[in-house]
Amino acid sequence: MLVAAAASQYVGLRLQRIVDFAERVAAGDLTARIASSSTDEIGKVASALDKTARRVEESFVRVQTSQRELETLLNSMQDAVIAVGVDDACSGPITAWIVCCITLRG
Repeated sequence: MLVAAAASQYVGLRLQRIVDFAERVAAGDLTARIASSSTDEIGKVASALDKTARRVEESFVRVQTSQRELETLLNSMQDAVIAVGVDDACSGPITAWIVCCITLRG
């Protein structure tokens, strides 16, 4: 009976670590990590979640880098850019893009 209680408490603590980790990631902390060297089911879940968080962080960094590059490009433009296409002059993706560029340039 004592062994079962100890095992239950150990499993509960391990699961709580995973929950705490997942809550940090859900709150936006993409640098959160959970180390697990265990090869049982709980360890595999922890490793998979850690791997997922790493990949999400890497993707987010790539998006931020692209955003900075685009902002630099738009800020370096001296003249307004006007794109002309087959879309209706008052609606469509080209007009939306022009409005977006004008808004970003201020």
